[in-house]
Amino acid sequence: MTRTTITALVRGKTVELPVDQVIYFKADCKYTAAVHQGGELILDETLKSLEADLSGRFLRIHRSTLVPLDRLVSISRDKLIGEYLLTLDGLAKPLPISRRKISQVRKAIAKRRTAA
Repeated sequence: MTRTTITALVRGKTVELPVDQVIYFKADCKYTAAVHQGGELILDETLKSLEADLSGRFLRIHRSTLVPLDRLVSISRDKLIGEYLLTLDGLAKPLPISRRKISQVRKAIAKRRTAA
């Protein structure tokens, strides 16, 4: 069964966010946040479990970042610091890509372009 929502507890109430509204997931220490147009939801799940549940629809681009394949736009490189950056549809600021993930991201972008 394909997972369609992400669930979080906000002020004692259960909130559901459709997976297709997630711009990216980010992990920070013990927390994982689902970043979406309306802000962030703090989740009670690890990035690893989200990656497993959403396999085929999301891609890990860094040890702390998971992005939806359908939002991939382009890769650039910050020549000052030598960091690779990923531009996502719906996000103004590009996200850093780890060096060991760069080839996977390039392949995913190429695959998306040929499918379009």
